[in-house]
Parts: sequence; structure tokens; C-alpha cells
Amino acid sequence: MIISDTQSIKVLSHCVAAEYSGGVAILDTKNNEFFVLNDVGKIVWDCISIGKNIDEAVFLILQEYEVDEGQVRADVASVLNDLAKNGLIERD
Repeated sequence: MIISDTQSIKVLSHCVAAEYSGGVAILDTKNNEFFVLNDVGKIVWDCISIGKNIDEAVFLILQEYEVDEGQVRADVASVLNDLAKNGLIERD
């Protein structure tokens, strides 16, 4: 899934999420599969769960961690690709 930085992503309705050990645990109730994201993945998940775009997630991560913006964008894209591949999100 190729996603632009300002594009909105939506969490699909069959996903249930809860904080878990600094990250987030996601249950796909449609396929009975369980996923865990780390603290950075949680920021991405939280943003898309409330309708924020990718740029907003990148901004929050850059505020929280001292990392290169290019690396953050690559990591966010990787998280989003994994979520999309597993049927947890879609383009809005």
C-alpha cells in the first residue's frame, strides 16, 4: 500500500486495541489474530485511530524521540504496510 504523507488512514471496524506494555495490542476479531506494536507503532495506531494523517504521526514521533525524520517516515511506512497487509487498516 503506497500512502501519501497527508492521506488519512482508517482502522477497520473488526479491530479492537488496548494498551499493552508500553505499546498496543490489537485483536482482529474477523480472523481471530493478535498483533502487538511497540511504543512507536502505538503512536501511529493512536493517530490513525482518531483520524490523524501520517504527517501528524511523524511529527509526534519526532517530538518524542531524537531520530532522523527520514528514518521515522520509513518506519511509519513499514508499520502502515504491515497493518494494511494484515487487513487492519485501509485508505480513507
